[in-house]
Amino acid sequence: MKTKRCSKCTRELPLSEFGKRSASKDGLNYKCKTCCRTYGKAYRQSDHGKAIQIKYLQSEKGKAVCRKYQQSVEGKAACARASKKYQQSPEGKRTITQRRRLKLFAKLKFWPGK
Repeated sequence: MKTKRCSKCTRELPLSEFGKRSASKDGLNYKCKTCCRTYGKAYRQSDHGKAIQIKYLQSEKGKAVCRKYQQSVEGKAACARASKKYQQSPEGKRTITQRRRLKLFAKLKFWPGK
């Protein structure tokens, strides 16, 4: 079984623990998958990573990816979970009550303050 040393954590790991990278001689990344994952997570939580993510989501490509995800089965389930979680939060309960009140006012054709 062939192994390779991770340059970040310096552990000797099997080749299956390294991602692909065509620019390197052996065709594998120089950091193991675990180290890459921890780096990516830390970067996404940084201010710069968040700014890049927002910029991407506002681009046409990002919007198209979001629309495609929301139409998938997995995306619909995630949206339902997020909606349910929001509705159970204090802000969500407040907005739901406000929406119900507005619907009621619209049916009665009565607006408070007039």
